Amino acid sequence: MDQLKQFIEDPKFVKWVFNPNEELESHFSDFFTKHPEQKKKYLQIKKELRLLSITEKEISYSKGAEIFKSISDQINSSKINKKEIRNYRFLMRYAAIALVFFAIGSLFVYFSKGNKTNLQFAEEIFLKNAQTYPVIYFSDGSKKEIKSDKKYIDLSLTGKLVIGKDTISQKEISGNIQNSNVLVVPNGQRLHVCLKDKSTIWLNAGSRLIFPTEFNTDKREVYLVGEAFFDVVKNQKKPFFVNTSFLSVKVLGTKFNISTYPDDEEVVAVLEEGSIQIIDTQSAIPTVKAELKPNQLARLTKNDNHLEIIDTDYELHTLWKDGLLRFEQEPINQIINKIERYYNIEIILKDSQKGEEKVRGKLDLNASMPKVLEYITKITQTRIIEVNRNTYILE
Repeated sequence: MDQLKQFIEDPKFVKWVFNPNEELESHFSDFFTKHPEQKKKYLQIKKELRLLSITEKEISYSKGAEIFKSISDQINSSKINKKEIRNYRFLMRYAAIALVFFAIGSLFVYFSKGNKTNLQFAEEIFLKNAQTYPVIYFSDGSKKEIKSDKKYIDLSLTGKLVIGKDTISQKEISGNIQNSNVLVVPNGQRLHVCLKDKSTIWLNAGSRLIFPTEFNTDKREVYLVGEAFFDVVKNQKKPFFVNTSFLSVKVLGTKFNISTYPDDEEVVAVLEEGSIQIIDTQSAIPTVKAELKPNQLARLTKNDNHLEIIDTDYELHTLWKDGLLRFEQEPINQIINKIERYYNIEIILKDSQKGEEKVRGKLDLNASMPKVLEYITKITQTRIIEVNRNTYILE
């Protein structure tokens, strides 16, 4: 699984899908010689994703969903062993990420007329560590990095945008105001956003948010990959929807958190105040599966679409906005994943069984990274080895 994950996140895979050349074809020819059992599925997914990337026309969400379902059906109907099924489902999740950005419409655009492709745009959004700073991609193909200490974007002002410490005129962005823009927040970064309706969003590390410059007349809608806390301005005439690859959340005005990282096995929504509806988007007709009350959590397991509602303390899931982690009987592996995203590092725990152990406590991520890593060594009863500035081993 880890080898497959590294392979998919390799830029060679993305370039091979979107812009193959002789060198890449040779590379994957060698790979398929060594792993013939994987060749058919890789080629099929490449074919499906290429269909999405070569067209200049908008692809509707329904068409995108149809293509994704085709990939899903091919994978799930295959007569392969359990290990291969797990690997292909993992691959399918990454196919779904790429699909999302193509299928929303007006998202991946050509930077100029002619034969210039959207490869760079695709790679930057698809790959986990393609950016150092948060980036906003506008629907006209332009982009703006947020390098200042003030990680903030304000879209609520008339005729202008505030991006970090800079203010730019809306006229500088030539795309249609109803087209989709994309926010990409890399690991090691967080971003505070004020939307056109003055709803605010805190985006956690390793997240992407798709949103329009202005909402349409009957609803407000965004798409999330990663984790975000929403403080939505109440408007009964225009409900607010947060869409993910596995479910949607409908609100009128409330505060809640959603975690939907592609490499997590679950989608988790937690309500702080107000109410939200959990909508099942995997069925033929989207249906409301649950309505949460404050301090309730909805947990959707991705592999079987099972939804569970439990009582919780919302602070366990929202303190990350303040650089704090609080956990109650949480597996050490999950805590390590959060620390990795926060600092943009890799932590390798050699004893996998320790990762399954559950602990409780509170961790201040605003402290120095060495102090945080020291805390991890104490709860895992390990010593730390620094491989390089971004990689650490616990043994």
